[in-house]
Parts: sequence; structure tokens; C-alpha cells
Amino acid sequence: MLKMSTFNQRETIKDYFYPDGRKMKLLLILAIIISFFDINIGVFLFIVWVILKCFFDLKLLGSTEEKIYDACVLHDLDFLKGRAINVMGVVEEELSLIEPIITTGIASEDCVKFGVSLSAANKSFIKEFFKNLIKTIFAIPIIIWKFLKSIFIAPTIIPEPIYYEGTDNKVRSSLRNVTIVSFTEKQVTAYCCNYDIALGIILEEYVREIFYRDIDSVNYGDESLYVWSPLKNAYYRTILNNFRFVVSSNQGIGARFETTTQEIENQITAAKALISSKKEEMA
Repeated sequence: MLKMSTFNQRETIKDYFYPDGRKMKLLLILAIIISFFDINIGVFLFIVWVILKCFFDLKLLGSTEEKIYDACVLHDLDFLKGRAINVMGVVEEELSLIEPIITTGIASEDCVKFGVSLSAANKSFIKEFFKNLIKTIFAIPIIIWKFLKSIFIAPTIIPEPIYYEGTDNKVRSSLRNVTIVSFTEKQVTAYCCNYDIALGIILEEYVREIFYRDIDSVNYGDESLYVWSPLKNAYYRTILNNFRFVVSSNQGIGARFETTTQEIENQITAAKALISSKKEEMA
């Protein structure tokens, strides 16, 4: 996977979205072991563990972390603006007839595809029998090994969409998207990048080109997303803005963004006018 540019405080964002629970497990084990020698100290450590566990499970993204996250969003946007020019293969002066549409927002959930593909081949009954027998015989050692491994070996983190509502009621996500849409003489060209802001890795990037004559419509609206709110201790429905250049082949250009602005509305209006003008020229 491609790496994003270096941001010194990205680890703070990583600790929030992908907390490492090994220290908490070590504290619990320490409390249990000490209880055999001094029950009072053991109980005290256990109480400390419970308090810390509750704190970390219910913690909020504080104002300091929110500022770090927002600063990282702007840093990544600047990096991807420069990268888009190289990936698109055009010089900056030729990028757009009108002001490019540049959005940054929450990435689509389907940008990360992971899982195991199950085979439809017939399985050998004998092999499966002995495999399950070995698992049963060594069940306890396997459990102990997995437990120790979870404490002393850092787990491999699989990027996944995680949404939290901050103290300022703004939704922040572990997976983000940057879309840059430019309008050349013959076509609409878009650079799209989905990335994990916490891990600093690009999950997916591509350039899509659409001829003006193939664009059926330009949709601009909103969509629902369910996010977790620590303040409300519940999931709730929030609204995201999005736009899409629709084509009959379903290979259109679209993007999500958290808040609408007059600038983006004006840019989409200008894009609609340009597309209509280009289609009239070709008629």
C-alpha cells in the first residue's frame, strides 16, 4: 500500500481509532498475580483497571485530538493535490476550464474489501476429522498462546470505516476521501483517493475520465450515515452531502463531503452550465 506524506502527530489519531489494549491486559494480569501475595494491593490494582477500562471505552475525542485530526486532514489534502497532478498526467495550467471541484470527506465503506473466499471443493472427511481432533486436544495451549500473543505482539491492523462524533458534534472517520474534478476541453477528469488517516496509507486511488456527451446528469444532494456518539451513548443518523456525475455505464464520478458551502454549490452550478454548453456544441 502507498504511504501518505509524514504527519508528526498521526500516531495520536491512530491511538484513537485503533487503540492498543495490550497495556490494559498486562495491568489485569499484574493485579491477578499480586492478589496471590497481597489481596489488598491486588484489589486496588483491579479497581484501577476497571476505572481505566471504563474511561478508555467511553472516552471522547477531546478538543486537542480534534484539532490534530483537522490539521492532518488539511495536510493530507495539500499532499494529494500535488499527487493528483502527477497521477493525472497533465500540467497544472491545463487542469480545468473552470474552477476545479475539490472535496475532502468520509470515504465510502466499500473502498476496503477484505475477507476469506470459501472454496466450493469437497473436503476430505478423514482430513477434517483429524484436523478437528488436533484442535480439540490442543485447545487449551492454543487459547493460552493466542492470549499471550495478543499481549506481547502488536496485532496487524486492517483498515476499516470507523465513525465517531466529536465534542463539537462533527463526525470524524478513520477512512477519508479526496476527490479533485477538473474540466478540460473534451472531458471531465477526476482524481479519487480513499485513504486511512490513522495509518497514513492510501487504500485506493484512480483517475476517471468522462466525455461531456456521456454525462446524463449532475446530481447534488445528501445521504444518511449512522455514526456512534459517545456523548449520546448510541448510534444516530447524520446527513452527508454528495455529488455525482451520472453516466449510463455506472462508472460516474462522485464524492462525499461533510458540510456544504456556497463555494461548492457555485462550482457545481458552473459545472452544470459548462456541461450543457459542451453538449450543445456537439449536437
